[in-house]
Amino acid sequence: MERKSRTISIIAFTLVFLLIMPCLASLFAPFSYQAYAAEVAKEDAYKGLAFTIVLIYAFNKLFGDGQSAEGSSWSGHRSRESMSYTKDELTWLARAVHAEARGEPFEGQVAVASVILNRVISNKFPNTIYSVIHQKKQFSSVDDGQIYLPPNESSYNAAKEAFRGSDPTEGALYFYNPITANPVGRAWLETREKTVQIGSHVFAR
Repeated sequence: MERKSRTISIIAFTLVFLLIMPCLASLFAPFSYQAYAAEVAKEDAYKGLAFTIVLIYAFNKLFGDGQSAEGSSWSGHRSRESMSYTKDELTWLARAVHAEARGEPFEGQVAVASVILNRVISNKFPNTIYSVIHQKKQFSSVDDGQIYLPPNESSYNAAKEAFRGSDPTEGALYFYNPITANPVGRAWLETREKTVQIGSHVFAR
């Protein structure tokens, strides 16, 4: 959000610059040089616009939010073999990410997707994404229906990143929010080996 504000401020400044400079030139330049001054001001304004475009591009590169197409600007943790997937598998994984981790940082969204894929690989859980997600009493978003909300672009990107092998959880099979988790479930999860906390979620093996 802060990066967008800076970009908007730069654009606004440039527009004001484009509008005011010719007027200033016509007001303060000697009458015999008004046409020349206006032309020079216009040329300077276009140079300023070009410079602003370069600045905006630089800001986008330096302060990107990590959620661009394919999640390509995020430096991931490649700790698992990449996995092939079908369109249906991608959709269900993205649904789970959106339902469980929307509002979390992108790394946290990749982490939730990774937990699901880690469960698919583990012999302790079902061996398909759909079955892992719908295993009874495992994900609150299935119980309350949020799993059926349409995933956003960030959720799809996080799912794809996990399929590529990124796992910021260090092999976690569980995650929970210590503030909102059911007390009984939280007590059991706290007996597991904690691997990392990302955003509001604690991840454990």
